[in-house]
Amino acid sequence: MINIVTENYSLFVQKINLSVNELIEQTCLTKHETLKLEKYTNEKRKIEWLGVRYLLQKFHNKSSIIIYNENGKPSLNTGENISISHSYGIVGILISKNNSGLDIEQIRPKIDRIKHKFLNQNELAFIENSTNKITDTTIFWSCKETLLKIYGKTDIIFDEQLSVNINNHKNIIGHIKTPNANLIINLNLQIVDNYVVVWGVENL
Repeated sequence: MINIVTENYSLFVQKINLSVNELIEQTCLTKHETLKLEKYTNEKRKIEWLGVRYLLQKFHNKSSIIIYNENGKPSLNTGENISISHSYGIVGILISKNNSGLDIEQIRPKIDRIKHKFLNQNELAFIENSTNKITDTTIFWSCKETLLKIYGKTDIIFDEQLSVNINNHKNIIGHIKTPNANLIINLNLQIVDNYVVVWGVENL
């Protein structure tokens, strides 16, 4: 679906059509990863979890291992940053030397019911004037999820501390403003089939 490699980051987004057994056969897992996989009972969750490692080894580095900090933010044992996302069979990874975030969302009408929980007044006004409200609301949500992953902590208020300015789908600016952070992030967007894919890398 999406394969982008630049001097600053690598982005791989794919639909995973392999079974759990096929993914296990094509992915090298550490003992710790094997034990973790065995704890999952949901087949969909297993495929998403394995799919991330499958993409990492297929497109980036077979020896890379994903590790997590105390806030659950992933990185690689090579010292690189990685952001992970999956949505209804689509799996993606974003790898960069800089802090980064990736989010994939399926476009679904039910997001309209919760928009007031994560959009500020300016963003709600944008949606009211939009000719494609569900898609644009999904884009706002995906942008804020991307910003959250860049921020790396969960103690954030979506409608107050995360803001998104969409001039057009090729010019999106995200702002993280908390007592401990004040970051402006250029966000990238692609809409593939019925999915929104948003990613950003700090200091680019």
